Amino acid sequence: MLIQVLGLIQLFFHYALIKGLSNGEYALLHTGGNPGIKTIAIFLPQSKRGIVVFTNGDKGDQLYEKLIGESFDLGKEIVNRMK
Repeated sequence: MLIQVLGLIQLFFHYALIKGLSNGEYALLHTGGNPGIKTIAIFLPQSKRGIVVFTNGDKGDQLYEKLIGESFDLGKEIVNRMK
């Protein structure tokens, strides 16, 4: 099942594809979590970069958004497209 919303293509079970980033790349991402745990993995296959973040807090998504925004030149764009 594919659902497209504002350039974010939701693939299945919290996996997503963000196409058409400003430098022509695409991002693959997966989020997850349980009470008290938030996780995310983002991969940029064309430039062979990625980040995996595991947090132990209900507001861990706020932390990983900040880390992603500051870790990649495309980080803020990826975070904005995730919302």
